[in-house]
Amino acid sequence: MAALLSAFALLAGCRSVPPPVAPVGQGIRPDTRRFRVASYLPDYAVRQMRDLDAYGPNWLDLVHLDGVECLILHGVVDPTPSGGIALPWDPVPANGRIKFSARDFASIRNTLQARGIHVGISVGGEGWMNGGVLARVAADPAARTAFATALARFCSENSLVLIDFDWEYPKTRREEADYGRLISEVKRRVAPAGVEIGVCVGGAEMHGRPHVDEATVRAADRVHLMAYLPPADQKKARMAYLDKHVRYWLDVRRLPREKLFIGIGFYGRQGGAVSAQQPRNLAYRKLYDAFHPLPGHEEAGGYWFNGVDTVTRQVEYAWKLGLGGVFAWECSQDVTLDKPAGASLQAAIERTIRRLRRIGPPPVPR
Repeated sequence: MAALLSAFALLAGCRSVPPPVAPVGQGIRPDTRRFRVASYLPDYAVRQMRDLDAYGPNWLDLVHLDGVECLILHGVVDPTPSGGIALPWDPVPANGRIKFSARDFASIRNTLQARGIHVGISVGGEGWMNGGVLARVAADPAARTAFATALARFCSENSLVLIDFDWEYPKTRREEADYGRLISEVKRRVAPAGVEIGVCVGGAEMHGRPHVDEATVRAADRVHLMAYLPPADQKKARMAYLDKHVRYWLDVRRLPREKLFIGIGFYGRQGGAVSAQQPRNLAYRKLYDAFHPLPGHEEAGGYWFNGVDTVTRQVEYAWKLGLGGVFAWECSQDVTLDKPAGASLQAAIERTIRRLRRIGPPPVPR
């Protein structure tokens, strides 16, 4: 708790402008006829954009956020063993190098909120389990309560509207059940303030592996489907790949349509040898700079990716099914605002939604 309080004090000292305080119960307001757009920004993207790619301190001004309702900061919050909150800057890493600081967080939060974009946080991620701490907290009733209380306070202090859970993945059915208990407890603590709960899902559920049980699905306000890119053997049939995942959630798990959001990957993947010059995954903006793919292209330089036309089809698909919306992983991987607007994947999402809205509202979920 002392670490948490000191983190709040540090954040307060870094605010150039205090975050706007949302009235109780007035966060994101779900509407079964609204189609919503979210995007993620991982903590490591700040150093990548600002320092390694040399966009400088105003890097966020170059990021396409057209139509984004909520930006989810990923990798900012982890649990401590007792149920407190660990932040990237508190405790200070053993090597003394803080890659994402309290000032970074405050600057991004204030900039986005000043633009009218909601801010959320994500807990977890692939390989980001903080030494298995999340599993231990989820299994301990006292730690669950403490973590839920700490998250509620952190959201209140920073006017956050969404807590997104991304545990990849529980190893056993017991851990799966504990995950549901944790999310239910957090929902109980934050719902009165209008904070939503999201949960990320991949393909583990379709193959009978533990991940999210019915308690988790019921507690969540939104389910983020991470079907970003198909494997190599399905890259020529990516809409069929997406539909297979969506149908599992709608037809097998009977998830209400308005809860389901489909993920759109803003990166490319290659299946060959990995090297510093040829990483497994490469940001779409770097693919664009190297190969200048046309809107209809889905492959370049040995990578397959979602091009502008593919993204358009994915948004149309989600709209016509009456889903809750779409989200991007992740916004810093899109082309920057100094590139042609027609090349941007986020701009393609916004253009498509504007066109569809002129035709009529999204279908009422059945």
